[in-house]
Amino acid sequence: MRTDPPIEIERTDNPSRFVWPAWAIRELGKMFDVDLARQLKINPRTVAGERRRRNIPPVVYHAPIDWTDEMIAQLGTQSDSSVGRALGISGSAVRSKRRALHIDPAEPVRARRRTSPPFWTAQRDALLGTDSDLKIADRLGISQYQVTGRRKKLAIAPANPQQKIDWTPIYPLLGQQTDQSLAEKFNVSYKSVCLRRRKLKIAPFQAERRTIVRSSAIKRLLLKPTREIVGVSSSHVRNLRKELNVPTPARVTVWAPEILARLGKEADAKIAEEMGLSRHTVRMKRCQQQRYIRPPWRRWSPEDDALLLSIPDNHEAAQRLDRGVRAVQRRRFILTRRLWD
Repeated sequence: MRTDPPIEIERTDNPSRFVWPAWAIRELGKMFDVDLARQLKINPRTVAGERRRRNIPPVVYHAPIDWTDEMIAQLGTQSDSSVGRALGISGSAVRSKRRALHIDPAEPVRARRRTSPPFWTAQRDALLGTDSDLKIADRLGISQYQVTGRRKKLAIAPANPQQKIDWTPIYPLLGQQTDQSLAEKFNVSYKSVCLRRRKLKIAPFQAERRTIVRSSAIKRLLLKPTREIVGVSSSHVRNLRKELNVPTPARVTVWAPEILARLGKEADAKIAEEMGLSRHTVRMKRCQQQRYIRPPWRRWSPEDDALLLSIPDNHEAAQRLDRGVRAVQRRRFILTRRLWD
């Protein structure tokens, strides 16, 4: 069969065209395109294009591996990285050859990744549905959403299913009273009342607003401290003072020596409630006095652990043990993992 000779494309002498030196042409296919381009200070794509035009294959990163029968016999007996170290090649090359020959790995990937036993065991699954999800979550030291999701996945009914709400007496009152008052009156949740009202596109109840009469008595009332003015929000009091040009009374807080002695020893909320101040004000004063509440760290004794496991409620256990709720939750999680594992 007659084949025509290849046609050489004529190139004009473009002044911007790169002129290839003889040594660079000899290095095509012997050096990496990136290294040669770095020496010539040109784009690596220019080197790759010239190499392809001359039908020169690129440099291979690794020489082709001559797989013998002894090397193939080791595939699948150990992990790919172990076989690669024994043969003096990379683990990826061993894995590619093993997959090409359809040889199963020595150990499944999922089994290698799982370093710890599964959390949900038969004993823990047996607890689902015996009590509320919140109490079971506190007992196991996990979140309520994890317990609920596991129970629904196993199709286990809740211990205390919610009763169906009779909306017949509530429908006429939606929008006529506040959602909170209806929830307390009919013993349902506030969220259920609010969602049902929004579903029916009923506007929320709004109490009738009464306009405050601007008089001299109001001005005298605004001269008092804000905490002594009841029935009006603090922002409304501030706007009234600005409207009526009433100066804001100076706040005089007398920090008695006995009050200062209690800072850092009692809760800021308790002192703030007694003095009629905000917790932020008390905290700033305590920080100014450089007094901080630092409870001493105590170790968990075997008696404390036994008492903790005997009380299912974390809040009650925290009161009995004189510890924080978060500390009780963390300790319960550690103990339950030890018991179940």
